[in-house]
Amino acid sequence: MGRVLVVGSVNADLVYRVSHLPSEGETLLASSFEVLNGGKGANQAVAAARMGAEVAFCGAFGNDPFALSLRANLLREGINLDPSIEVQGPSGNAAIFVDDAGRNQIVVASGANASVNPSQVLQAIESFRPEVVLAQLEIPLEAVLACTHGPKFILNPAPWRELPSELLERCFALIPNETEFQGLTEANPEAEDELESGTRDLLEAGVENVVVTLGARGAVWRDATGLTVVPALKVQPVDTTAAGDTYCGALSAFLTEGLKWSEALHLAGIAASLSTTRPGAQASCPTRDEVLFHKIQIS
Repeated sequence: MGRVLVVGSVNADLVYRVSHLPSEGETLLASSFEVLNGGKGANQAVAAARMGAEVAFCGAFGNDPFALSLRANLLREGINLDPSIEVQGPSGNAAIFVDDAGRNQIVVASGANASVNPSQVLQAIESFRPEVVLAQLEIPLEAVLACTHGPKFILNPAPWRELPSELLERCFALIPNETEFQGLTEANPEAEDELESGTRDLLEAGVENVVVTLGARGAVWRDATGLTVVPALKVQPVDTTAAGDTYCGALSAFLTEGLKWSEALHLAGIAASLSTTRPGAQASCPTRDEVLFHKIQIS
């Protein structure tokens, strides 16, 4: 199995179950509430670990009660926390609203995540010696830029923000969802010609591989040889929270095994689809055995 260094956020997720997503000025009564372990970086680390990779997590925890649970959960998954730091103040947290259709709205408070720093990242790369460095954008951009000093840099540009050209130029792989893709390229991912032109633009910007996740429609992958469509596993979604994180972590893990891109994308898609059939973030991520079982079932 390969080594994946995940650099990113870890949050306490405050999850509210509602009949529908709230509109402006609307107050809703939730049918349930729970606190779960989350954060895009931590979610992706768990996904990579459950797919069999050796994973280290480079993030920042607060010194609040949430941090104890967040740390313990990642350690239970066999994730190396040596690259992470503890800072004064609250850990990151997120308020997540999930409706009866499985759709969600998320508001994030950075907390300790804002303390992840470039020197910490560079030290983690040197000591852990990963084959892949996976990052997102819930941490300072300077820390994300430091990730490009690793061997293969994979970026999940979420939540979307303007990115410097030097970051795109150093991407082994860029994995945006539909919203992030549209922000990056101003192209409509629902229009085939714009999906084609937008992914081509990202390659011209220096990205080596572009993977656009399209929810129930699956994903598309583009490299220098052309565009490939990867259908999704058909499921009945319960909660789409962290489906994208599951995809990114799983894909990173499978790529360290030396699998062909087509195979790695197929398996990552199965993992992401299965995650939508269960509530929660990290708790919804399937195991490697589950993914391989479903692969056999649909072969």
